[in-house]
Order: sequence, then C-alpha cells, then structure tokens
Amino acid sequence: MWDWIEFIGYLGTTLTIAAWSMRNCLHLRIAGAGSSIAFLAYGALSASYPIMLTELILLPLNLWRLAQLRRGDARDRVIIGDVARERAWFMRHARSRRIGADCRLAERGAATTGLHLVISGRVVAEGGRRLPSGSFIGLDAVFAGGDASGTVRAAGGAEIASLSLADARRLFRACPDFAWHLSIAALGDPPSATSRPADPADTPAIPLAA
Repeated sequence: MWDWIEFIGYLGTTLTIAAWSMRNCLHLRIAGAGSSIAFLAYGALSASYPIMLTELILLPLNLWRLAQLRRGDARDRVIIGDVARERAWFMRHARSRRIGADCRLAERGAATTGLHLVISGRVVAEGGRRLPSGSFIGLDAVFAGGDASGTVRAAGGAEIASLSLADARRLFRACPDFAWHLSIAALGDPPSATSRPADPADTPAIPLAA
C-alpha cells in the first residue's frame, strides 16, 4: 500500500531540486513556494517539527520575493535574448552620468569600483580598442571578484550607466537568468558600434532588496 505521507515528502524533494535547477527567477520562486507547502504538510503528518519550522520561515520569504517580482513584472521572457532590452533593464536600476576625457572606469590591478554600461561616447580599452555603445565594463569583477584585468578609460566625453558591485550582485541574484545570459554574452561578440540601449522607460524594474 502506498504511503501518502512519504509521497508528499518526495514531492517536496522533487520541487526543491526543480527550484535549484531553474534559471528563471519567477519559476524558481513558484517551485520554492510549492516545495515549502509540500514539506509543511509532510512535517505536520509525520510530526517532524524542525522541518515545519524551516518551511514556515522559507514559505513567507518565497511568497514575498514572488510578490516583488510580480509587482515589478520582471519576467525573464521580457528581457532574455533581446540585447537592447536587457541593457535598458539594467539602466532602470543604474545611475546614468557623463564622464570627461581620461576618466578611468577600470585600472589594471586596481579594485573594480562597479559595473558600468557604455551608453554613448568614446570609451577605449588597452591598446586603443574602442568599446561600442552597449558594452559592459566590470563583469569579471561581478562574477569572479578580484582586481580589474585591464584598463578602460574615456577617450573623450562619454555617457555611462553604473551600479556598485554590491547592487550589481543583488540585481543578478534577483534574476539569475539575466546574470547567466550576460556571462555568456561577455564571451561572445561585442554589440555593434551603432547599437544603443533601448529606452529604459519601456522596460520593467524590480526591487533591489538584499
């Protein structure tokens, strides 16, 4: 005879594994909430109070994060795969500013100050290679930490959008798919020199809660 209590426990385990394997932050929170509900039922039926206590803490957290995503309408399908919209989504959370000639955004061997997106103007890397509009500066520090691997400076007036490393990491944790896509894009071809981020007003924002 099938043990329904064990079945509910295995269901919770399956949902937990599914949640940890997801890159879509909205689906991850839904699976996490489902897992908590299943384990709450399992804990109650098997009188396992430590499990119940854990899930009574995790369930409200998952529902809270899910509500934040819903309010911000931060669905990965809106941004993932659309380079212009991804960069515009980043700009919704970043601070735009103009920088003058010779302003250094990264210095080889020095601590990276943040994650920067080139909006317009002339920004060059070592060897004089120009970084086109839409290029990110500082992705290596966000993902791997450590000092800058090269020097990047403005060769003339430029406009950039910036996030501190802490805020960039919170943004990536809030939407793992976005972080994953940027890490892959950073290994591929840079955007064309004529590309420009889309209008940030047309893209959704999400809370940067810690």
